[in-house]
Amino acid sequence: MEIESESSNKCQKKIQFTEDTFDSQHDSKIGVKYISDNRVDFHLGFLQVRHRYEIRCTFKCPKAIEGSLVERNTDPLIPNPNIRLIDLKRLDKSSESSDDIYDICIEYFAHKEKLLKEQISLQSSDSVSQTLSLVFNARVLGKGKGTPSIRKGIKQIAIEMDEDDDGEATDWTGFTN
Repeated sequence: MEIESESSNKCQKKIQFTEDTFDSQHDSKIGVKYISDNRVDFHLGFLQVRHRYEIRCTFKCPKAIEGSLVERNTDPLIPNPNIRLIDLKRLDKSSESSDDIYDICIEYFAHKEKLLKEQISLQSSDSVSQTLSLVFNARVLGKGKGTPSIRKGIKQIAIEMDEDDDGEATDWTGFTN
């Protein structure tokens, strides 16, 4: 970043931004961070409260997990309404890498403001004890706090009305006497 100014009665400032001014955190891709052999974090950026999103991205399976990944059987009586696995498939290995790469598609509901973390558990098809936690992190903007720039791989699929909403979306004035 360069700043130029003149020291006369009139002060003019000119700011120029170069390509390297912004770091990689302002990238428009979903961030993937490998925390350990059994945890991968996904950084989704900013989302809007009460919006439902379809998120599609890829990740490398840690080498500690043998076999292919499948969804871990969870209690069907207590499903998480804020995150749902739609699709998980192993991509063909490239000649350059021996890593197992997976394409995942989830449905993610931004149900509250501030920092939101939701988790999906996967397991090895060979061993139930080998698990992998996928943690999806998002910063959720509240109503009237702006419109987020959605990252690549994220698509808004629905907006859900808040039950506590005071009816701003209607022009009905109520009963009159």
